[in-house]
Amino acid sequence: MKIIKWIASNRFLVIAPLLALITAVVFSFAYNLSEDRKPNIEAAQSYPTPTIKTVDKQLVKNQEIIPADDDSPVTVEFAANTAKVVLDVEGMSCSGCISTIKSSLAGYEGIQDIIVNISGGTTEVYYDDRKIKDANRFASTITASGYPATVNRLVTADQLREEEAIVSQRAKFYIASVGGWDISRTDFNTEVTYAQNRYKKAYGQNVFSDERGGKVLDSIKAQVVSRLINEGIQMQEVHRVGYRIDPKILEQDFDNFITQKNIDLDRFKASLVESVYSFEYFMKKFENRMRLRHYIEEQVLRGVASDYDKQQQYQAWFSNARGLSKVTIYDKQLERLTQNQSGSGGCGSTCKS
Repeated sequence: MKIIKWIASNRFLVIAPLLALITAVVFSFAYNLSEDRKPNIEAAQSYPTPTIKTVDKQLVKNQEIIPADDDSPVTVEFAANTAKVVLDVEGMSCSGCISTIKSSLAGYEGIQDIIVNISGGTTEVYYDDRKIKDANRFASTITASGYPATVNRLVTADQLREEEAIVSQRAKFYIASVGGWDISRTDFNTEVTYAQNRYKKAYGQNVFSDERGGKVLDSIKAQVVSRLINEGIQMQEVHRVGYRIDPKILEQDFDNFITQKNIDLDRFKASLVESVYSFEYFMKKFENRMRLRHYIEEQVLRGVASDYDKQQQYQAWFSNARGLSKVTIYDKQLERLTQNQSGSGGCGSTCKS
C-alpha cells in the first residue's frame, strides 16, 4: 500500500486504493521522500470510507501513550434527552442521496443531527426522545423517499452519554479503532504534517491560510483517515488468521528496499528526518506493509494468474474484510470529513435524487 505517494503523485490521487495494494509496490512508502514532485492542489479524490459502528467498551484500557500536541480531538456533548437510532439504508451513492435522505426527515420536530455514511450504508439520527417517541418511523420515511431502510439499533439517551464518555477518553490518544487495531492520533498527525509540508514546499507557507486551502487540508485529513482505516481493516484480517513472516524475510525485504533506492542507510535515515518521519515510525509501517504484502501474495492471490483476476480477487477479499470490521471513529470532526468525502463523487446508477 502506498502510504505517502498519494500526496506526491497526481496519478495516485485519481486511482482506486485497492489497485495500489494489489500492485504491492509497498516500497513506495518512502520513495517520494527524495522526490520533488509537486502535489496536486486540485485533487480531492477520496478513499472508501469504512463502516462506522458503535464503541466497544472493551477497547477502553489504560494506555501508556502520550497524546499528540498539535490536534485536539473534537467530541460532542449531547443534551440529556438526546437519543440515537442507527439505520441500514440501501441504494446510497452520492451527495444527492444524502440530501434526499436528510430532506425526507425534515418534517420531524426534535431531530438534532443526521449523519449519513454512504459506503457504510448507514444513517445515524440523533433526536430528542421527549419529542420523538417512536424512532422506528424514520425507517419507513427514508424508505418512502426511495432508499429502503431498516432499524439496526436504538440507543437510549443514557446509553448515548455513556458511549460518548468512552469516545472522549479514547479520542485523546486515538482517532479510530478497527476492532482491536488502534489508529493513534500521533500516526494521523504525522501523516497530515508530512502532507502539509509537501504542499507548503510546492505552493508556499500560506497555502492553507485561505478558504480554498482549508478545504484542501480537510481533504487531506479525510484521505489520511480513510487510508489508515483501510490499512487497519486489512491488518486486522491478517492478525485474525495469525499470519506471521520470518524476521529474516523482513530483513531481506528492507535490504532490497535500500538497494533499489540506491541509498545507504545513513542517508536514508537523514531523508526521513527531513520528512518528519522517524526511522522507528518508518520501520513500524514498513513491517506492517511487508506482512500484508506477503499475506496477500501467499494467501489471497495464490494461484491467480492475470492482473484482472488478481484485482477481482483482492477486491472481494477486501470487501469481505471491511464487512466484518467494526470501525469506530472517535473524533467527530474527522468522522464528518470522511463521510463528506465519501459523498462527494458523482451519482451512481442507483441514485434516486
